[in-house]
Amino acid sequence: MKRKSKLKKFFIALVCLILIGATVAGIYFYSGTNAEPVNVYSFQYLGMTEYWGDSQESYGYVQTDRIQTIFLSTTQKVTDIPVSVGDEVKKGDVLLAFDTTLSDLAVERKRLAVEKLKLQLEDAKVQLRRINSMKPMVIPKPSDDEEDKNLGTALTDPYMISNQSKYDGSSAEKALICWLNSNTSITDEVLAALLVQAEEFQNLNRELETEPTDPEAQSETDPTEEPTEPTEPEPIKVTRFHVVFKVTKDNMSLGNRITWQGMIVNVDDNGKFGLKFYDAGTLKDHSLPPDEEAPTTPQIDYGSGYTASQIAEMRSQQEKTIKDLEFNIKMAEAEYKIMLTEVNDGKVYAEVDGTVVSVLTEEEAQMTGQPLIKVSGGGGFFVEGTISELSRDEMTVGTEVTVNDWRSGMVYTGTIQSIGDYPSGQNGWNGMGNPTATYYPFTVFVAEDADLQSGSYVSIVYSSGTSENGIYLENPFLRTENGRSFVYVRGADGKLEQRFVTTGKSLWGSYTEILSGLSPEDFLAFPYGTEVKPGAPTREAELHELYE
Repeated sequence: MKRKSKLKKFFIALVCLILIGATVAGIYFYSGTNAEPVNVYSFQYLGMTEYWGDSQESYGYVQTDRIQTIFLSTTQKVTDIPVSVGDEVKKGDVLLAFDTTLSDLAVERKRLAVEKLKLQLEDAKVQLRRINSMKPMVIPKPSDDEEDKNLGTALTDPYMISNQSKYDGSSAEKALICWLNSNTSITDEVLAALLVQAEEFQNLNRELETEPTDPEAQSETDPTEEPTEPTEPEPIKVTRFHVVFKVTKDNMSLGNRITWQGMIVNVDDNGKFGLKFYDAGTLKDHSLPPDEEAPTTPQIDYGSGYTASQIAEMRSQQEKTIKDLEFNIKMAEAEYKIMLTEVNDGKVYAEVDGTVVSVLTEEEAQMTGQPLIKVSGGGGFFVEGTISELSRDEMTVGTEVTVNDWRSGMVYTGTIQSIGDYPSGQNGWNGMGNPTATYYPFTVFVAEDADLQSGSYVSIVYSSGTSENGIYLENPFLRTENGRSFVYVRGADGKLEQRFVTTGKSLWGSYTEILSGLSPEDFLAFPYGTEVKPGAPTREAELHELYE
């Protein structure tokens, strides 16, 4: 009898455990399947796969090898074309006869323009020598203690909310500022604290606005009238407020801002929060305290009146001016040379032995910008550019580059044929990069089907090779935990997953290079909010939904 009683108690306990387990599982399943989906956005909205800094540019003039292209200028009028497509020609054969309206005076003006540029170049070099002789103004370096003070105070709490009541969150211009610790997320607790602050400040500001400012106006009342009890206005219940979340380097108040993101927070009838982005780039950080004491005045050696960094900037700008003038001189000299050829004897002669591969009418050539006549002996075009010593090891023979024809605007693909082992004999600065670096020559070959003109200038755009596999993500979508960076992305099962990534350089303070862990095909969630957690359902959203 006792045995049966024990068995009965055992089965009752077992059934209870099963029911409890089923209930818990049902609640978990219900909450999981009924959770609000998290918006995820295409990487294409939030990042970029390249930027201009990943490419470098050089320039050079076109040289021909067993190929000749003849272009018409606006001052030339064709009188005879004695060749046809397919004709074999020898050096010295007449290809074109023309009349020209180009005058000797116009040619002389071009020569004088070249001389004027050369005088400007000499003046610029004199100015550079003057800058190089400047003595910098010396300001004593502050002590380590002073440098530490320059970073302000450290944020040890999870977050701190601005306490100036005029910034009550009622508009974008009056946004609250919430300084987040780098290890803190935007949770309901943080949003609830912001809501309390917004309501307190908005009610306070309403009281200040409604207080009478004229005491005489208060006394001008009819003494016979019965005094009325003042009515208390209903307290403001905030359902929408503006806030800027900021995160600083090393959680120091004056450290560099890592995040500065405006958010519109909506509160529904159930107290649930919804977040939307807005641009807070022009808003000043009113949460920073004013300086408590003026810095001591150091003993300064004024020298030239410019600091070393200012002199370095002036030197860099002047060196750029010199390089630009040198380039303009080359361009002007090339144009002058073409003009001299045009006013020679009214004929164009074959410069190579080869076959006439194309002949256009005068109207077709002017309309399309293509050569009037092209003669090929099986060659092509060559352009010599320069590359900085800082990037030379990243360039390889056989690499494809982009060649932009400044005359016509056409773009062609070229191939690097050789890279020099010795520095360029000319000033090799390419118009970008470091003007004080040493530059090495490289040669690009462009196939004969390109419509380039001998002596004209082109630019050569090539990859630096430093981040060809990198992509760049906006900083607000990147978080850090214990020194490791991560993002929230949609996984293969459609659920949200936390993914750690390897980061590279910072770009403009707004983007971070992602070296691994993320691809341009991924969809990402804004990594804050109570719904944002691994396993949450996701929903593809458009970019405008971040800001609505």
